[in-house]
Amino acid sequence: MSPLRCLALVLLGGLSGVMVNINFPGLAQPQLPLYLSQNRLDLGLLEAGIKSFWQSPACTTESTLRITGASAGIDFTGQASLKSIAQLPNKFRVAVDFAPRDPGVSQSVVLVSDGERFTAFRPDSNQYMQSSLASFQDSDDNFWIGFATLFFLSMPPEAAATFATNPQATEVMVSSILAEIQTLDVQQRTTQVQGQKTTQFSFNNKADNFIANIDLLPPQGLLKAITFQTKSRGMKIQIQETILSRNCQAPIPAAAFEFNPPPDSQKVEKVP
Repeated sequence: MSPLRCLALVLLGGLSGVMVNINFPGLAQPQLPLYLSQNRLDLGLLEAGIKSFWQSPACTTESTLRITGASAGIDFTGQASLKSIAQLPNKFRVAVDFAPRDPGVSQSVVLVSDGERFTAFRPDSNQYMQSSLASFQDSDDNFWIGFATLFFLSMPPEAAATFATNPQATEVMVSSILAEIQTLDVQQRTTQVQGQKTTQFSFNNKADNFIANIDLLPPQGLLKAITFQTKSRGMKIQIQETILSRNCQAPIPAAAFEFNPPPDSQKVEKVP
């Protein structure tokens, strides 16, 4: 199980049947140590966060993604703006605009899934590639659709239907999730994201050398940021997604998850 999949299980749901997997090259796949947490947690805020996050089978999200890495003699930073729409099960369309290295030069990619097939399209080169969705989910690049979208799509459709239609069963499900969270070493602290005071829940797996944080905005538990830190082969890596807006009310047309190749576009084996 990958570290970020652990994060999804621990801090955003603990649900069986998770359908996403996030991998990083050279990073060991850890096993979660289970033990009773001695830390006091705001379970009411966690409950509100879980219900808020999966309140609808479709959501739109705007966010920023920042990646930093550092090792002896090497430092790098990557940034991108994300506009994503997602619908259960496994459908998404994400426009990724990378911070340009040269002013005026467009660097962007559109990532689309119809639930079974994945497409990556580069408007600047008018090239696209296609593969199975499973291949993309198993790739090292799948975090580019955003952690919030990945975790949202991790909800099994039957569980999402329960959230939407059966309040009593929802309460039982959420109580079970909170009980699982309390068996893990999750810590809580007050932080700030974009000038707003947030509550951060942090899972530190010292055995496998990664830290995963989620920032929620009280009292509704709105998701404001997800941060993942690890060290692999001497390289310290941090990836943070900051949520600018998230709407789970507006309907999404089915055509949003279709990809029609533009005129004169070229299909290639791999889009950089």
